[in-house]
Amino acid sequence: MTNAKRDKKRALIFLKLRRAKAQIAAVKKSVCLRRQKEIFQGWKRVEKQALDYAHARDKEMSIVLKGIYTKHLVYRRSLERGYASFSWRTKQLRALQEAASEKAAAYSQALEETSRARVEHIHAESRSDQAVCLYKRTLLRHLRELLYAESEENEEAR
Repeated sequence: MTNAKRDKKRALIFLKLRRAKAQIAAVKKSVCLRRQKEIFQGWKRVEKQALDYAHARDKEMSIVLKGIYTKHLVYRRSLERGYASFSWRTKQLRALQEAASEKAAAYSQALEETSRARVEHIHAESRSDQAVCLYKRTLLRHLRELLYAESEENEEAR
């Protein structure tokens, strides 16, 4: 019986120990959750402060930009005139560049035509030189034949 009582006491002690451990774990968990909640709320506060700061900064910047815009509104027309002048000059420059490219194309085409004409002239001269040489050869051959025929006639006549 003493063993049964001891076992019963031991079981009660283990049960109480388990309950105490569960309570400690629950307390730790609640403390941890509370800390997490505090940290999360802290982060929310910091985020809200950052957003408020960003909004305030944006408002200040818009005020500053409006001031700059009103301050430099006077120069707007002169800038527009300058841009119009620049645009006109750009158009003039483009027109000049197009004219220059057309002249360059015409010049290169004229060079090609001149080169082609020169080559054709050289070929024509070469052909005429060949024709002259052929004519001279034919004439010489004909003269030789005449001379040969005449020399044969002279030999026969003797």
